[in-house]
Amino acid sequence: MKTAIVVLAAGKSTRMGSPKQLLDLFGKSMVVGILDTALKTSCYPIVAVLGANGIKISKEIKKLPITVIDNPNFESGMASSIVSGLIGAYMTSKEIDSIIFVTADQPQLTTEHIENLIQKAEGSEKNIVASKFIGGFGIPALFKKSLFEEILDLKGDNGAKKLIMKFKDSVEFVEFKDGNLDLDTMEDYKNYINLN
Repeated sequence: MKTAIVVLAAGKSTRMGSPKQLLDLFGKSMVVGILDTALKTSCYPIVAVLGANGIKISKEIKKLPITVIDNPNFESGMASSIVSGLIGAYMTSKEIDSIIFVTADQPQLTTEHIENLIQKAEGSEKNIVASKFIGGFGIPALFKKSLFEEILDLKGDNGAKKLIMKFKDSVEFVEFKDGNLDLDTMEDYKNYINLN
C-alpha cells in the first residue's frame, strides 16, 4: 500500500501570538521536526500545506525533499487545507492508495506511530485508521483511496473528524500516547519545554 502524508501547517496560531510552526523544539522548529518524522517513514510523497505565515515557513523547510502547497483559502477552515493536501499529494504521485493527515503541532508524533497506522490499515478491510488518545480520537489518521472523493467534498471547519464520525463503522483505532497534547498557547509551549 502506497501512503502519502500531509502535514497541515496553514494555521494562523492566533492563540500562540506567533507562528507556532516555527517554535524551537530542542534545536529545530516544530514543523521541521514533524516533517523529519514523516520523512523517516516509508511514505511518499510528504506534503506540507501552508497558509498563514507561508513565506516564513517555506524558507524554513525549503531544503527538505517534500511537496509544498500554498492554501490561499486557509481562513475558510481546516477543510480547505485537507483538500489542498490531498490534491498536492495526488499531483505528486498518482499511485497513492491511502493518505495520512497530521498537524504541525503534535510534538509527540513518532515514526513508529505513523507506521502503526499503516500496518493496521494493511491488515484491515476498514477504510479509516485513526489515532485514539485520552479524551478522544482524531488525527493522525489514515484514509484509504475509497474515501478520497469524500475528502474532496469537505467544507469549512469540517476536518478529518467529521469523516471519522460519518464512517464510524469503518474505523480502526491505534493508541497514540499523549496524542491529545498540542501546543496552542505560549503557556503550553513553555510547559512542554520544561517537562522535556
